[in-house]
Amino acid sequence: MLWSVLQRSRIEARDWLVFGVAILLPLALAAVVGYRALDNEAAARQRETEVELADAARRLATQVHADIASAEKRLTNAQIPAVAEKRLTNAQIPASAEKRLTNAQIPASAEPPTNAQGPAAAEKRLTNAQIGVDAKAAARRVEQVMPRFAVAVVLANDGELRVPEAVRAPESMASKDTECDRDALRIAQRMEDRERAKLAQHLVDDCPDARSESGRLLFPILALDGATKVAAQKLLAWLEARAQSLSGLERDALRDAISRTNKLDAGSKERALGLLARPPSRRGDVAQWLTAPEAKRAVALLAGETSVVRFEDDGVIGVFRRLDSGLIAGFLVTQDSLSRGSSGFELPAELSLATDANGAHSAADIGKGLRMIIGLKDPRYVERLTAQSRRWLAASGVAMAVLALAFGALAFARMRETRRLGELRTDFVSAVSHELRTPIASLRMLAELLEQDRVEEGERAEVHAALVEEARRLGDTIDRLLSFSRMTAGRAVLSRRETVMADPVLASLQAFELSHPGVDVKRTVDSELRANVDPDQVRLALDNLLENAFKYAPAGQPYEVVLAARGDEVVISVEDHGPGIAARDQKRIFEPFERADDRLSRATEGSGIGLGLVRHVAKVHGGRAWVESEPGRGARFLIALPRGVA
Repeated sequence: MLWSVLQRSRIEARDWLVFGVAILLPLALAAVVGYRALDNEAAARQRETEVELADAARRLATQVHADIASAEKRLTNAQIPAVAEKRLTNAQIPASAEKRLTNAQIPASAEPPTNAQGPAAAEKRLTNAQIGVDAKAAARRVEQVMPRFAVAVVLANDGELRVPEAVRAPESMASKDTECDRDALRIAQRMEDRERAKLAQHLVDDCPDARSESGRLLFPILALDGATKVAAQKLLAWLEARAQSLSGLERDALRDAISRTNKLDAGSKERALGLLARPPSRRGDVAQWLTAPEAKRAVALLAGETSVVRFEDDGVIGVFRRLDSGLIAGFLVTQDSLSRGSSGFELPAELSLATDANGAHSAADIGKGLRMIIGLKDPRYVERLTAQSRRWLAASGVAMAVLALAFGALAFARMRETRRLGELRTDFVSAVSHELRTPIASLRMLAELLEQDRVEEGERAEVHAALVEEARRLGDTIDRLLSFSRMTAGRAVLSRRETVMADPVLASLQAFELSHPGVDVKRTVDSELRANVDPDQVRLALDNLLENAFKYAPAGQPYEVVLAARGDEVVISVEDHGPGIAARDQKRIFEPFERADDRLSRATEGSGIGLGLVRHVAKVHGGRAWVESEPGRGARFLIALPRGVA
């Protein structure tokens, strides 16, 4: 619609300026407001995230301290087993055991025990063994009451660490240091496959603790190598003794090798992976924290009247309790234990405990040297939310631009259409005025001649005929205007009756020939064709088509009128040999006040309602009107009306 208006109208620079301002200014303002809102939203989301992180850090620190206080209370009230040595002293030894010992045969060659092998040493080993058993039981009880992020410890009354225990390899699997170290270095050198296989077998059989130059234990690597023969039970025994002492990298590498090997059955693989899943020994870390000044002070206090001590030092928080057995049981909270127990803390869905301080984060200060960092699971969380808002803004901007362009184009089209209709109405009034002025001027002139008796007696009949003709012409013009007004307002009343279609067609042709002497009109009329129509309206439509052809066809060119049946319709066509009509104008010219956009149309006078009347006549009869034309080849106007008779 807009393009057709632009094609038909003269667009001024002022119109383009108004159109551009009306479209671009609101869009620019909306873009500025949108991006300012987006920036504000990003800043607000950043502030909200920082506040949420700080709040989560405060809650986490409060939760940790509350858990430690609650665990301290539970530890104070917990029932922890008594010393096993006391139970052993009070135990009853069966008489049968004493009898077996009395009757036992001791080899004569047996050497008397030395101080290291005598009763005192045996008593000490027995006491230490029983205390070790009791320490494990106490540690298990502490684990039941301590926080999930702590590590249980049991000390002797002198502060010596009992639990966690040291991990030691069995003596039966001790390596021959010198030979094993030499072979461990040799196997890394290039050698023949047979020699390497023999050396590898020697290392897995006799050197279970041999390490490579990089520090990796060679036994599991060689045991899973296809060149060696190692029983699954031996590999499992090795893992049982050393799994807890392996580093994280060694555990991961060994876990991956066991998963891929075909030297172990499914059950052995499951057992081996289970051993690797055991928590590593933390004895070294715990021993280090026990050297802290406050930890030593706590142990010293427990040697007196104090039964429970809570202490804090740089990097450690601990709670110790002196047991009736003389042992000291409790737990330590360290940075490492906090990291291991971090999965138990509840945090908002988008937050997590971080290992570093990169990106948005907040630190929960648990104590001196103890902190937990809370960060975003997705470091680009705020950016992603902002990007999502940016996409919504872009989509909204595109939609607004499209709507603005659509409404702007519609407004521009309506503006141009209103201006064009105003111009057409002005032309219409001018044309109607001209058409009315000409017959009125003729009537006035003829009437004045008669009034002044300036007409000869022999010319009076001619003047009277001219008066009648001008009056008829004036009446026809007024009738067309009134008919057009009634039809466009929907007030036209049809007087339909069965009509021989040749009658209104021939009457219109006769009147046209009388008004335009010398005009050649060819006709092909079916005199028997009947239809249920209003003959006056049919004649009005045909009159307008003939007048239209006369205006636009060159002088001396013939016209052709055809009346024929086409199926259930009656078709009347008027063909001229004028300049023709462009395809873009063929529908538009049937609109009121519309004319073809060419020089001939602009130079031809007319009211612009003739073809509008033709279309209305066809429409009120339930028919249609159209034109078939090509530029330079004339035009054929057609009216198709339903016959409406049997």
